[in-house]
Amino acid sequence: MRRYSLVEPDLVADPATAELERAVNILLPIRRLRLNRTERLQREQERELQSADARSAKASRALQAQQARYQGLKERFDAENQGRRQCQESLMKTLAKERHESDNVTYIRTQLDQLQQYRQQQQTRVEQAQREAGLRRHQVEKLDYLSGESKVSQ
Repeated sequence: MRRYSLVEPDLVADPATAELERAVNILLPIRRLRLNRTERLQREQERELQSADARSAKASRALQAQQARYQGLKERFDAENQGRRQCQESLMKTLAKERHESDNVTYIRTQLDQLQQYRQQQQTRVEQAQREAGLRRHQVEKLDYLSGESKVSQ
């Protein structure tokens, strides 16, 4: 009478499976390292985006404040000088001050535009880093799956 054991005999390792396992064991640490590096880059890009947002908000507040100062200067000039005679020197000083304030508004507006462009570029970098991290994560998951499959088939 023949007896059957409850324990399955060790399966002979298939050469293709052994080769797959060897390749997975080589690739998995490399892919994990790349994933970690990509995730770190993503976090750095996200921090830079937050920093760009903060700088942009600060420049926006500065622009609003400068515009308010400029508007106040114009209103005071109109109220103080409308219908009055002035000497040319006083008028030139006031106009120079007004021109200076106007130039400041233009300068801050230009800075704000540049910051907003930089912020948009940074947003694009963050999205690219997120896609790259997703791709790397998927690669690691595939290798983890293959690693688990090759161990099960042995």
